[in-house]
Order: sequence, then C-alpha cells, then structure tokens
Amino acid sequence: RERYASVFRTPAFDPIRHKPLLETATVDFLQITKDAKPSQVFYLKCLQSFALSLGWLSLPILAPKVWPKHHPKARRGITLEEHQRLLTFAKGAEWKLYLELLWETGAAQTDAALLKAEDIDWPARTITYFRKKTGTRAQITLSKKLDTILSHLPTLGALFPKLSQEAAHVRCKRFAYQSRRAGIHDVTLHCYRYAWAERANSAGMPERFAQAALGHS
Repeated sequence: RERYASVFRTPAFDPIRHKPLLETATVDFLQITKDAKPSQVFYLKCLQSFALSLGWLSLPILAPKVWPKHHPKARRGITLEEHQRLLTFAKGAEWKLYLELLWETGAAQTDAALLKAEDIDWPARTITYFRKKTGTRAQITLSKKLDTILSHLPTLGALFPKLSQEAAHVRCKRFAYQSRRAGIHDVTLHCYRYAWAERANSAGMPERFAQAALGHS
C-alpha cells in the first residue's frame, strides 16, 4: 500500500489526479506514459486493471497493444577490482564500511542502511532482516570478513546511524559521484546485489540458499 501511494503521489500522475474516471481518455494515459519511468507505467497498468476488475470501466482506456514497450538497460554486477577502486575514493569510515557490507551480503541498499545491531545473532552467526521493499525474510551467515566489518560498527541500534537517516536517492547520488571520479561506468548501488548473486552462482551455491540470503521468495 505504501509503495502504491508513493508512486501515485509523483507528478507523473497529475494529468488524471483530479479528472473523473469517465472523462479520462486515451490521450491522458499517453501523456503519462510519454515521460514516465517504467515503474510508473507499471502502476498505471495496475490502476487500469483494478478499475476493470471492479466494473468501473467496461473497456480499457489504453489498449494492451498500445502500451509503450520497455527496453531495460543491461545490468551487471560490480567487479571486485571496481569495488576496491571505489573504496579508495570513498570518504568517511561509515560509507566505506557500508560499501564493504554491501559487497559481503548482497543486501539492497536501503535494507543495508537500515540494519541494526539487534539483527545480528552472534551465537547462530547470522544476520536476519525483513526486506523494506517486499517484507520477505533474508538471512545470511557471518563470514570472517563480515566479522571484521561488524567489529567497527555500533553494537546497539543502527549499524549506520547517519546513512540510515538519509533518503535512498541521496545515497545513490553520492555513489554516482564517486563512481564517476573513479572512472567506473554503468554501475549503481544495486549492482552490489547482482555481484553477490553472480558470485553465489559461480561458487555453485544452490539457488534456494541464494534466494534465502537475498530475501527472494
């Protein structure tokens, strides 16, 4: 519900925000899809499907074949060499430890920023949390490298006190700026997640174990 509400608050939906349903025309939807992000187009489709399922519409406002085709950019995992180069350009101990933790856990950038010391089960040697995006449970076993990273982080409350208070787009902009300085292109914070999945696959980890570690259902 929060995710739907957040998307519908964006300016992309202004053309239909105060327009009666029966007055909404194909041109209104096309205006939205012209400059909308792929996620916004997806939720617009959901909105139309919802209206159709309740009988509020007898026919789609925008026919299925008219929806714009989404061609996603190629995605890849960040390499170890790139990660190490980024660490040399990273400023602040908390930010460096954050990047290190992303490399070791494959956590989504917001999930990692919101981790708490209480999420760590030292006797069981695991980190367990519920994903912000989906609510699914993720659990990863502590490695020696993770032990070292965690030894430099708080033992109570938020592991990253400053980063946990920042919006996701602020962390993304900082990472993008440092990536440009390091001469690294076509990577985002989410590429740490891809990298972890690629390494797990290369190591022969069973898919269900990788899913559990990444919080995939």
